[in-house]
Amino acid sequence: MKKHLYIVLFAFLLTGCVSPLKQSWNNFTAYYNTFYNAKQSFSEGVELNKRQQPEIDPSRPIRIHPSPTDAGHPEFERAIEKGASILRDHSQSSYVNRAVSLIGQSYFYRQEYFSALEKFQELSQLSDGEELQKAILWQARTYLELELYGEGVRFINQELDFIDEWNPAILAELRSVKAQLHASNGEWGEASEALHSSVGSLDGNRLKARAYFLHGQVLERMGNNFQALAAYRLSSEIISEYDIEFNSKRKLAEMYRKTGDFDSALQQFRSLERDDKFIDYHVELRYELARTYQEIGEAQASVNRYKRVLHDRFDPPSNRIKAKSYYGLAEIYRDQYNDFQMAAAYFDSANSQSVDLTEMYEDVDAENIARAFGEYASLKQEISRIDSLLHLASLDPAELDSVLKRVEEQQLAQTEADQQANMVVSANESEQLADVTESVEFGFLNSNDPTRQAQASMRFRSIWGDRPLTDNWRRESAMIVSIADEVDEQTNQAQEAVAANNNGAAGLSSEIGVDISEIPFSPQEELIVQQNREGLTYRLGNLFFLSLNMPDSARVYFSDVIESEHNPDLTPRAIYSMIELEIEEGNRDRVQEYSDLLFQKYPESTFSKRLADRLGIGQLDENRDSLNTTEVLYSSLSRNIADTSYAEKAKQLKELADETPDEEKKVIILFEAAENYLKAAREESENGNVEFDYESEYWEEAGELLLQIEELAPQSERAKMAGLLLEEIRKTEEAAAYEQGEEGVVIERFPEDRYPSDPAGELPVCRDVGVQLNLAGGEARIIDEMSWNKEVRDSLPDTISYRFAINPDGSIEEFNLLTEGVSPEAEGDLNRAIQNLVFDPVGGDHSIRCKVNFPIR
Repeated sequence: MKKHLYIVLFAFLLTGCVSPLKQSWNNFTAYYNTFYNAKQSFSEGVELNKRQQPEIDPSRPIRIHPSPTDAGHPEFERAIEKGASILRDHSQSSYVNRAVSLIGQSYFYRQEYFSALEKFQELSQLSDGEELQKAILWQARTYLELELYGEGVRFINQELDFIDEWNPAILAELRSVKAQLHASNGEWGEASEALHSSVGSLDGNRLKARAYFLHGQVLERMGNNFQALAAYRLSSEIISEYDIEFNSKRKLAEMYRKTGDFDSALQQFRSLERDDKFIDYHVELRYELARTYQEIGEAQASVNRYKRVLHDRFDPPSNRIKAKSYYGLAEIYRDQYNDFQMAAAYFDSANSQSVDLTEMYEDVDAENIARAFGEYASLKQEISRIDSLLHLASLDPAELDSVLKRVEEQQLAQTEADQQANMVVSANESEQLADVTESVEFGFLNSNDPTRQAQASMRFRSIWGDRPLTDNWRRESAMIVSIADEVDEQTNQAQEAVAANNNGAAGLSSEIGVDISEIPFSPQEELIVQQNREGLTYRLGNLFFLSLNMPDSARVYFSDVIESEHNPDLTPRAIYSMIELEIEEGNRDRVQEYSDLLFQKYPESTFSKRLADRLGIGQLDENRDSLNTTEVLYSSLSRNIADTSYAEKAKQLKELADETPDEEKKVIILFEAAENYLKAAREESENGNVEFDYESEYWEEAGELLLQIEELAPQSERAKMAGLLLEEIRKTEEAAAYEQGEEGVVIERFPEDRYPSDPAGELPVCRDVGVQLNLAGGEARIIDEMSWNKEVRDSLPDTISYRFAINPDGSIEEFNLLTEGVSPEAEGDLNRAIQNLVFDPVGGDHSIRCKVNFPIR
């Protein structure tokens, strides 16, 4: 009996144990399968998302982590649903954290960034170790997509301080996100620093190639062209995506061009053009080759290549490439051929391509330049028309009749040709299609049929007329202008004879459609036409001065208006504009010349009063024949020389005083010049960190000027002030001599530890900040441009070194010669050449010191 009882109990216990084990196994397989399916859906969505990535725009900072697209949303939705079922039905499983991460990433790729951020923050509370680090990385990426750049940087900095031990790959990726946040906010220095510390540790070629490319873009914006070139080279050497591979190689070629290595640039562009893998970009590469030849200065080669790009029927360029090609042609005709009308036509073509020129050319206002040159073409054409009318008015009746007859003959011939063409076109439209066998005899679509070719030619002429098949057909002037220009100018005959002939000419003109009513036959009409011409000429001058920033061309047109004097109301305006131009250019003598002219010839004009008010010289004296222009020059000098340029200002004031006949004004100007020399001497001592030098040329100049004031006006108030300053200078000299002492011991007048310190400190050296100066054409170009003979070159060292202080924009703040043994004449030649140099921008916030070697041999 007991045996049977044990058997029953054993069976009952066995049944009770098996059920929980089976249930646990079923639970595990359920949430594992659910998570597997969720992950599978997520992977499919990511793959679809990657396939829809847009092409890289190298003009904007790229993303190391590309932004999500609209693809794969259903797959991400399924992943979210399955991940949520794990959290709902299996909240105690080990897959909870992974499910939360998967849901957050799915929201991220669906561009539901706030929901994604919430999930990643939840994951940060649940996880630790690498899971926590990945959650932080995804939060940072979400801030980037939300464009919360400042908040994203603060979040990353906080987490970097919070976690001590990071996985190197995750840390590098997090810092790369930080770099993208800085770059998106225009903080190039911080972005470069973050990339420099992270790019080498990134996992995968895809991230590395993109990181190096972004670093190149950042360095390029900082003006560090050589460093940018190195970054693009590193990106191009990594086997990665097709798009990033091509753009990195193209940017490498562009940086060769920017750094003046044109041979390498041409070689790189040609290599890309020959690579069939990049056949889709062949048009762009041909444009880049043309652009490179333009920057080299080979104008004709560049023009030929631009035209080849524009006229390629088998591989037509996009509107963007068309606009850039037309713009390049316009620059060549403007800057190298000096043909402004052709430049205007090409600028107009560039502006009509339905693209944003301002976006393509950030450093110049391309659209305004195109509009300005379009206005130039219109004004120039109208001036040419007026010149032709004036020329026709100067002809005698017989010559005018001859011109009109020639016009009649050409117009009649053109009318007959047009009528014949219209008849051919009409007849052709009524014909039936030829038999199919005709195509066998005359080629495909009868393209070799002489009759059809003639008809096509007639049809073309009926639409376009005799338009020449050249690029500059828009420049064709009106027929009457071109004919009139062929006739030699003759002496005017009596106006009565012209009037007598007028009726016959009018009758003839009515028959052939020539309107001669605008020809100015009377003196009054001629004066009106001349005034209109002057107005157009003045507008051209203003266009060059204000819109195109071409003062030399503006000066020509303003001078034309001033010299013609047909319009007394316009001439003073032109003189005033010329004064403004010369003031801006710093031409003191020309300012004086035109100010005298304005005050002498037009003392009552609005512009004379405006100039007087602007220069603060008071009411004009109506009775005097001329006005002393000392005030004009003084005002111009004060505006054009910075307050800190004491020595230069003092020199200019001294020269002005020498030219001033009025002794009272001369004393005032001399005193101000002396004050500026004293300021220059103190500045020299402070900036040079040297002891007081009472033998400085500035102190001597100041003393001489003060003595001159005492001699010129001994009883004046200025003379008393000059005497006090002279006494102060003598006391300072004595104190300085005493401090130096007979034994050469320097006595400090102020405790050294209390000297005020310069917050900027000494200028950093190029090699310390990793910057290399880049000069277009190289340093050897400067020596090659020197007109030194062999004897002079042989007398110089092999290399001449200079130290430069360079501003962030590449301009020279100051420079000094380091090499000894250079003759004063050669040094002067070099200094004059160097003072006009501009290096490539070096970036940063402060100036830097760099040593540059100029090779003589």
